[in-house]
Amino acid sequence: MQPTKHIDSLHLEAKLIVESGRKTAYQAVNNSMVKTYWELGQLIVEEEQAGKVRADYGQYLIEELSKRLKKDYGTGFAKQSLWSYRQFYNNTSPKN
Repeated sequence: MQPTKHIDSLHLEAKLIVESGRKTAYQAVNNSMVKTYWELGQLIVEEEQAGKVRADYGQYLIEELSKRLKKDYGTGFAKQSLWSYRQFYNNTSPKN
């Protein structure tokens, strides 16, 4: 006869440990990605504000940066994503 009750409680405890670890990992990854997107937005905004006179410089900057980042890292860096990161930075950074 196998100690089924003991195995059941051991299994439940193991599941709780795994789920807790996964939750912690997901939160850490999420925090890291939010920080990454905010910093990319900051980089873009600061470059745009570095005395560039042409109004369409932001459009060029986003398009060119998107091309290069997609080549390096794949599709997660589409133009719309970079515009979103820029907007995220603008909406969350402290105003002077």
